[in-house]
Amino acid sequence: MDGRPRDNLKVSIPTDWVNLMVAVEKKDGSLRICIDPVDLNKSIRRPFYPIPSLEDVSSKLYGVKYLSKLDARSGYWSLVLDDESADLTTFNTIFGRYLLKRMPFGIISAQDEFQRRMEEALEGLDGFAVIIDDLLVFS
Repeated sequence: MDGRPRDNLKVSIPTDWVNLMVAVEKKDGSLRICIDPVDLNKSIRRPFYPIPSLEDVSSKLYGVKYLSKLDARSGYWSLVLDDESADLTTFNTIFGRYLLKRMPFGIISAQDEFQRRMEEALEGLDGFAVIIDDLLVFS
């Protein structure tokens, strides 16, 4: 479990929910540890939060002279989970059970929640658009 942010990982207490762990190779050759929350996702009532379409965003870009795209790298990790939600992220490893204290990739509501919080943080500011885990800055 080396390489994981220590402030995001916690040894789990007994729980009814245990997810599978999946290791995925990143472009740089390092491993990304993911959970596979198939059963958990079936039980989550996904909130509806509209993700802007390409047309929505491109209409904001008319006449723009400068455009930058920022990747919110590991952006979901910025979303802290409450204790009850964190318990549901418990996963099994050969080293024992762990849970995540921040939103992992793969939870069905993660994209909606991240989009909502990013848009709330940028509310009232011009020259920004949030698309999934990217931030467009333009003028």
